[in-house]
Amino acid sequence: MKIFVSIATLFAIGSVLGYIIEVFFRRIFTAKKWMNPGFMVGPYLPIYGFGTLVLYGVWYIPIPGLPEWGIFLIKLLFIGIMMSLLELIGGLVFLKFFNLRLWDYRDRWGNYKGVICPLFSLIWTVVGGLFYIFLYKVFAGVLNVLGENLIYTFFIGLVIGMILVDAAYSLRVGFRMKKALGDVKVRYDEFREEVKAHVIKGGIKQHSAFQALASRSNAELKLIATSFRDRIEKLKNRKKQKEEL
Repeated sequence: MKIFVSIATLFAIGSVLGYIIEVFFRRIFTAKKWMNPGFMVGPYLPIYGFGTLVLYGVWYIPIPGLPEWGIFLIKLLFIGIMMSLLELIGGLVFLKFFNLRLWDYRDRWGNYKGVICPLFSLIWTVVGGLFYIFLYKVFAGVLNVLGENLIYTFFIGLVIGMILVDAAYSLRVGFRMKKALGDVKVRYDEFREEVKAHVIKGGIKQHSAFQALASRSNAELKLIATSFRDRIEKLKNRKKQKEEL
């Protein structure tokens, strides 16, 4: 039970903190506005939850026979590889099964299919080092205390249950989107905002872009997707023409 509580806690904390980081990152650096950065309805990004488990788990693995600095460097390198692999798998899964890009590195040097790139691999490696220096021992102490608290065990179980329900609902919406989009791969946040814009033009007010997306019928999504695909194709053709000139 204690192991389950530790895993669930790390996953939940990572998912929520990752969501907060992405919200501010997109507000300041990319989208320039407040928006839900994730695939799910609630304020959590599971990929950051899995990343937190990787960060904690790697530093927990003992490596005998080496000086402390050597162990640190090996684990730091392994962190960079594992985090990049996690990002690669997550990105490719959504591209293959949903035709959606949850993030896009296509404008970054050395990227692979827009889902990983050297810059962010380096960033994850640095994050791994900072986690070990400042947070690893703190997390270990907190988890040791929480694992023995029955009330907290019930609470964290409830949180994980909410995340699982949200994931099931969001995946259902994702499959509907793929059916509407066909074989065109798009950025999820862009298509979600496109659906919201169409809903608002139709005189229907929604509290969020995700609500607008989830409330549309398959026929409506298909019509919106067709318009969205046409605009994407026009932009691609214009870009191609400029490159040829």
